[in-house]
Order: sequence, then C-alpha cells, then structure tokens
Amino acid sequence: FCLILLQVDNAALGALLVIVAAGIGLFLPVLIVKSRVSERMLEVRLALPDAIDLLVVCMEAGSSLTQGLQRVSNELKEVHPVLSEQLQITLLEMQAGAGRADALRHLGERVPDDRLKTFLTLVIQSDQLGAGLANTLRVYAEELRKTRLIEAEHKADELPVKIAIPLVFFIFPCLMGIIFTPIVI
Repeated sequence: FCLILLQVDNAALGALLVIVAAGIGLFLPVLIVKSRVSERMLEVRLALPDAIDLLVVCMEAGSSLTQGLQRVSNELKEVHPVLSEQLQITLLEMQAGAGRADALRHLGERVPDDRLKTFLTLVIQSDQLGAGLANTLRVYAEELRKTRLIEAEHKADELPVKIAIPLVFFIFPCLMGIIFTPIVI
C-alpha cells in the first residue's frame, strides 16, 4: 500500500487513498463482527427447540438439569455446534463453582437472544421453586416451533412481492421481445 502512495504524484489523491484505507480499516472489522454475531444468533435461535426437546427427554428419563445439559451439549455437537459450545461453557462455569442460576444468566449474557433468555428464566425459576421442568419446557418448545412456522409463512408471503421486481425488469422485456419480434419481421 505504501508503494502505491509513493508512486502517486498527486498529493490530494494520496491523501484520499489514505482516508479511504483508514475508513475501511476502521469500519470493515466492525461490520464483519456484527455479521458473525447475527449469524451465530440465528444458529442459536434455530437450535433452541431441538435442544429443549432433548432436555425434556433427559429430564423425563430422570436426569438432573446439569446432566441433561451435558447430554444435550454432547448430542448437539455435530448438528448445532454454536449452542453446544455455549452449553459447554455454561457447564464449565458450573464445574468451576458458579451457581447454576449464575451460570445460566451468564449464558443469557453471552447469547443475547430473547427466546434463549426466556428459556433460561423458565429453567432458573423452575429450579428455584422446585416445580416440574419437563412439562414447562415441552410447552415452550412447542411455542418456539409455532413461532418459527409463523416466521417461515411470513417470509413465504413476502416472496411474490420480492420476485415481482426481477420479473418486471428482466423476464418481461425478454418475453415481449420474443413475442413481438416475429410480428415486426
């Protein structure tokens, strides 16, 4: 980059290149990190109903919450690695001496997703009150699935509007050319 600046005779152009390079260096990493954060949040959001279902099965089989989280983390390693990694970190915090509620709150801070925070609140409150966790989690997992289905239907409803622009600008003129060319000839 410095060699390019040395070869440029015009000082204003060199200064402009420096400003553009500084702007790119300043804003590009932030944009990349924000993009990765949103991708990871989406992965966690999509993995949460499966994780809750596995946790319900573990809880109904007689496992404790910690054992259930360990099992869910191991089972989801291949399919949903992001959520599995976060659950492993939470389990390591519990093993290091943090309370279960504190470790779960830290998970909510690391992954600031509303659905995950609601799930963690359900788990913490059920743990504190001694209520049955399996039925609560089953209902919540079903609610998450319904929400995901509604979001998919909403995206499908938006599709005709989004496809109208390429249709009008690219396909329709070609079609008109094909139809009217023989008439003109």
